[in-house]
Amino acid sequence: MKLLKRGLLISGILLGIMIAVIVIFGNYLVNYALVRRDSSYNVIESNAAVNDTFLSDCTVLRIASADDLLLEASMLRQETNGTGEKWVILLHGYHADRSSMLSFAEEYYKSGYNILMPDMRAHGASEGTYIGMGWLDSQDVLLWINKVLKVDPYAKIVLHGVSMGAATVMMTAGDPNLQYNVVAAIEDCGYTSVWDIFEERLKEQFGLPAFPVLHVASQIAALRAGYDFKEASALRQVKRCKIPMLFIHGEEDDFVPYSMVGELYDAAICQKELLTVEGAGHAASEETNPQLYWNTVFDFLETYGEQ
Repeated sequence: MKLLKRGLLISGILLGIMIAVIVIFGNYLVNYALVRRDSSYNVIESNAAVNDTFLSDCTVLRIASADDLLLEASMLRQETNGTGEKWVILLHGYHADRSSMLSFAEEYYKSGYNILMPDMRAHGASEGTYIGMGWLDSQDVLLWINKVLKVDPYAKIVLHGVSMGAATVMMTAGDPNLQYNVVAAIEDCGYTSVWDIFEERLKEQFGLPAFPVLHVASQIAALRAGYDFKEASALRQVKRCKIPMLFIHGEEDDFVPYSMVGELYDAAICQKELLTVEGAGHAASEETNPQLYWNTVFDFLETYGEQ
């Protein structure tokens, strides 16, 4: 009997240690993946390829998020400053800021679009401790859309995002509160869900399966950041999307697997097109084949975004 009690005690201690280790590592993953890191970008100086005049003409806008974070964006309007004009909201990727979208802004501006480039929460000049991974950001984008509509009540707005910004686009596009002024969406190398991309990275970077660490980390994220990994699903949102969407993905993407774009495209019930860019890695489609990229984007918008 004493040996049995002793064995149960040791088993209980080992189980407690194991649970503690899992919780500690789950918390570490939340810190690693979601807690803000100061961006190395400088909004004004990081992209020397873009003309200084383009940057100096931008106006800084600010809004307060639903959870009282001060968010910042750059706006550049066409000289006409009319109403009912074409607008694009450009959404950057993970651990970047709005300066990473300047080359996109330049192409859109040359094509007659007004530009809005936000820093997403916990990035760049916007406040926030926890990265939204597109889920919290989708609610912020709805507020940015309202900001555009205050400037131009009849604006026709396109959403265009890269990587995490692309996930944000998809999550926003499927929101039932999306304003009717949003006429088209372009997602470039977005992931199916936060759970899926973290499961992929956990395997690739740490050699670990999802169970049990990711399950624990997801619950910790729900407590600390306000969302869990499974609810933050672009795949679910595209099933609700009613506006036209262009899906873009690099065939050689080794960060967000190319297979994810197939799942997303197949799930979408809206008018849709798919562009695969051969030889392009993650978030590199525009750089790898700019002519194909922009011809496809503007052909798509001519067909769907200006109706």
